[in-house]
Amino acid sequence: MQLHREWLMNDLKKLQTDRKSLQNIQDELHSLETEYTVLKATSYDKIPSGNGGNSQLDKMEMNLAKREELTICLQATREHVEFMENLLNQLDRDERDLIDKTVILHSKTNEQMAEQFGIDPRQIYNRKRTAIDKLLHLRFGRGYRP
Repeated sequence: MQLHREWLMNDLKKLQTDRKSLQNIQDELHSLETEYTVLKATSYDKIPSGNGGNSQLDKMEMNLAKREELTICLQATREHVEFMENLLNQLDRDERDLIDKTVILHSKTNEQMAEQFGIDPRQIYNRKRTAIDKLLHLRFGRGYRP
């Protein structure tokens, strides 16, 4: 069970990075598509590359390979973000807020969250553990059973 907890915590910590990566990957794909369009529109130069081919064709092939790799990466990242968001959406609003701000975004401390909820800071640890346990059951079990 400890290993599952570590996997979940790693997934939660990785979530914000993956959210940002989605936009970066999409931007890079757009840039590669623009580059490919320019390559197609220009006439092929006559300078042979090292393997006797055409350097313009080589650039196009490299562009296509890079786009294919990024498309696969985009799909995997999108699936991870959607999966984690679906898990988090099953928490109640306060649990989601607590996990978002203290684990995923690191924008607030446990003490700040305790002040926000108007409870003792020690109770935040219990609430966070309960929310994480719920996520563990949702992620690795057959659903949460209170």
